[in-house]
Amino acid sequence: MTAQTVTRPHRSDAATSPHPPRVRVLDAMARVVTKDGYETATVAAIVREAGVSRRTFYEHFDDKQDCFVQGCQHGIALLLGDIDQTGRSRPDAPWREVVRFSLESLLASLAAHPDYTWILTIESGSVRPAQPARAALVEQWVDLWALLGEGIAAEEPGARQLPRSTYRGLVGGIEALVRKCLIDRSASQLPALLDAVDGLALAVIESALPRRGDQ
Repeated sequence: MTAQTVTRPHRSDAATSPHPPRVRVLDAMARVVTKDGYETATVAAIVREAGVSRRTFYEHFDDKQDCFVQGCQHGIALLLGDIDQTGRSRPDAPWREVVRFSLESLLASLAAHPDYTWILTIESGSVRPAQPARAALVEQWVDLWALLGEGIAAEEPGARQLPRSTYRGLVGGIEALVRKCLIDRSASQLPALLDAVDGLALAVIESALPRRGDQ
C-alpha cells in the first residue's frame, strides 16, 4: 500500500538541501517509502532521491531497515517538537479550548510532515524493528492525554481520573481517522479532521465528568 497524493521535491532540490547528509537520506527514505512502500523501496532509490552516494548511506546506516527505524525516530522527534512548541502558547485557557488547540496542532504537524506521517502511521506497523518506536510514540500521546486529564480532574468538581487504557483507546481512534484520511485522501486534508477528532476527544473526556443529577 502506498500514498496517493504527496508532494515531493525533485532530486535536484534534495541534492542542494541545507540539511546534513544523514537527514537528507532520512527525508529521502520517507519519500521513497511513502511512494513505493517499504518492501519495494531500495537503497539505490533512496540514495538517488537524496542525491548522495551509497558510501554516504552506509556511513550512517547499516541497511535499509536501520535507515527506516532511524527515520521513524526522526519523524517522532519532528512531530513532538512541533506540538511542544505550539502547546506552550495557551497555558491558562479553559480545558476544552486546550483540547481543541492541541488537536489542531497535532493535525497541522502531521500535515506538515506528510512522508513521516505516512511511514509512522501506515508502514511502521509491518516493520518489526520499527514497532518499539511506534509503540513509544503512542505511549507519549497517552501520557499527554493523562496529564491533561489530571488537570481537568482538578478543575472540575467531582471529575474522576480515567485509566490509561481509555486514553490509549482515544489515541487509537484518532490514529484510525488519520490513517483513513491518508489512504482515502491525502495528508494535506488532515486539518479538516479537527471537528471529528475534537468531538471524539470530548466524548471520552466528558465521560469522566459527573452528570448533572450526580452533583
